[in-house]
Amino acid sequence: MVAELLESKDCFIKKFFDCSVGLDVYSKTDNASSDMVLKTIEGWKIEQISIISTESYPDNFIAAFCKAGLVNIVLENYKRVQLGIPIIPILFIADISNNAFENSVETISSREEFFNNLITNKELRRCYKLCNELGADLQKVEEVARQIIKFVKLKKVTAKKYGLVKIKPFWEQEEWAYFWSQRQANKILEEKKKICWRSELRKIIDKFDENSDAA
Repeated sequence: MVAELLESKDCFIKKFFDCSVGLDVYSKTDNASSDMVLKTIEGWKIEQISIISTESYPDNFIAAFCKAGLVNIVLENYKRVQLGIPIIPILFIADISNNAFENSVETISSREEFFNNLITNKELRRCYKLCNELGADLQKVEEVARQIIKFVKLKKVTAKKYGLVKIKPFWEQEEWAYFWSQRQANKILEEKKKICWRSELRKIIDKFDENSDAA
């Protein structure tokens, strides 16, 4: 059903890769042409956080804009909730029947190079942080994230047909707390990144809230 919808010109479902919702190149200037600016169905510009550059982190660039896409849609939805208009849900296909890659709380949280570098695992960890680790000052944003991010599994129905099965967030599994604490305990000290996505998000939220209070 989703595949058929995506083929329709009138489809409201968008893939992160197709619309580059995490790639902030379009938000660098207010003078960008209308066909370059990412917009909602209402025609509003989607505000985007800045991301790391290809020069600084060439191996992580694709992961960076995939994760930024999640932040940007949560940000957009925070604004929509405050304005009382319908949300834009994120349908995250987190698993599939006969998955070639092991999918578990252990592999998602693993620092083993293979599992740690899987784009899907990086995105899943960003989902967890958006829903649970933004801090007390962004609790309302966490609530929005938990509301809009829905996880599903592609379940094989026939040889050529799959169905969507809703699954619980992986962090609700009892073992998650242990494996996540292990990952945090073994956190590798890295050079401080020039751009922190949490700081970028907080800055935009603060500006939005300030303007809303002043209106």
